[in-house]
Amino acid sequence: MTKVLLLGAAGFVGTLARYFLQGVIQTNAGSAFPFGTLVVNVSGCFVLGLLNGLFTDRVLIDPQWRICFTIGFCGAFTTFSTLVFETVQLASGRELLLAAANVIASLALGFIFLWLGIVAARAL
Repeated sequence: MTKVLLLGAAGFVGTLARYFLQGVIQTNAGSAFPFGTLVVNVSGCFVLGLLNGLFTDRVLIDPQWRICFTIGFCGAFTTFSTLVFETVQLASGRELLLAAANVIASLALGFIFLWLGIVAARAL
């Protein structure tokens, strides 16, 4: 139960960090281009890479805390970082076809299901 509470707390913090950072960047950008989301996604990739590198190569911490920071905080901050991380893991393991499939399927299906959601909402 402690792991679930820590994960939830870290997710809560990650969600708030995303909301505030995205809002500040977008407000200050003064553009229709989603700079706030871009900054969140790119910075989330950096933070996930940094934390994973630190926690597996440099600083050994309890796996419960590693999950809290990587899945909890980073997962709530941006799921894009998880997509990129998992794709890099596949590519690093020489699973290049699976890595490409992960990116293509995630983007293509994301667009398709977003559109289907909009269609479904309009039909209600």
